[in-house]
Amino acid sequence: MEKPATMLIVLLIAVILLSDNFLENTSEPDNRIAELEENNSEKEDEILALNQEINQLQHLVSDLNAEVLELRENNSELRLEIERLEEGLLIANARIANLLAEVIVLGDENLELESEIVRLQENLSVTNTTITNLLAGIPDPLEGCYLLEPEHTWAIDVCPPTIFILGENPANLTQNENGGNYYDEGAICWNGTDWPWHAVEVSGQVVNLRVAATYEIHYNCGEAPEVTRIVNVVAQNSGGGQGDGGGQGDGGGQQGQG
Repeated sequence: MEKPATMLIVLLIAVILLSDNFLENTSEPDNRIAELEENNSEKEDEILALNQEINQLQHLVSDLNAEVLELRENNSELRLEIERLEEGLLIANARIANLLAEVIVLGDENLELESEIVRLQENLSVTNTTITNLLAGIPDPLEGCYLLEPEHTWAIDVCPPTIFILGENPANLTQNENGGNYYDEGAICWNGTDWPWHAVEVSGQVVNLRVAATYEIHYNCGEAPEVTRIVNVVAQNSGGGQGDGGGQGDGGGQQGQG
């Protein structure tokens, strides 16, 4: 009987030892589980925070995508506007180039016109001087008579219509076998009222400087008596010279070809 009791005691002791060891082994996993659960709770909180941040970023990405689409549309419109402006710029530059070319041409033409103006002014100055000199030699139509004017219709001894030959009359020229041009200085007419410029009619012979001869040039103007210029073309060996002219004035003329 003592052996079973001993065995029982031994078994009891073993059970007690095993129970303490079991309890000890059971307590460690529980602690680990609690620790893991605590860590898991922290991770879940962290995951929740990350999910919230992800949602915020997704909203931001969505907004950015919408802005990108809008910018692309605006960029497309801007690209079309840029192309239109570039095309207009090309046209404007081409127009500017054409205008610059026209300006250069007009500048050259202007230089030519300025040269022509200078030449014409010089000719005008010479012509005015010539006219002044010719007018200085015209007899005064009022000398010995009166100028008939509307307010002086009562005047007596009115100046009659008269033609004044300009230059020399007779005119003596030396024969030129090589030819040349004879320029007649013309005449001016006083028609009794005023000086009708360019109203003198010229007729007569054409002066030929190759042929020694006497030529007549006739001038007529309204009621004024006809006057005649004598042109003597003298042979080269005859020693002919220039004669003394008749009345002076200013007016039309005749050119004879030699």
